[in-house]
Amino acid sequence: MNHKSEGKVLAVKDNVIYLNKIPHVVNYDRRIFNVAIDEFRDKYYEIVSDQFLNQLAIDIDIELINQGDRRDYPNRYTSIGESIRKWLEHNSPPSSNEFSGYRHLVIQLSNESSKFNI
Repeated sequence: MNHKSEGKVLAVKDNVIYLNKIPHVVNYDRRIFNVAIDEFRDKYYEIVSDQFLNQLAIDIDIELINQGDRRDYPNRYTSIGESIRKWLEHNSPPSSNEFSGYRHLVIQLSNESSKFNI
């Protein structure tokens, strides 16, 4: 990986390059993120186009990260999309984010997503 910099690379940890003790996010990680988001939008259009489901996907991702999920973006996003699709087979999204079981649903689907094998 070539990085033009004015400082000496002290360390690379978790896709962050430390130059003279100042962290610089690696552009490679950002590109992977952008590609994964674009693929999610294409593959799971029915989720992204629905305000409730889109927010649900974002909240599940946050929950997974908070639980320590270390999968790469494409795998994590695919598992989120598939777990929401599975949930949609037996449910329909409410018209508002303010339904009583929202937090429980986020936790339930994040748990299912974390077990999803790709």
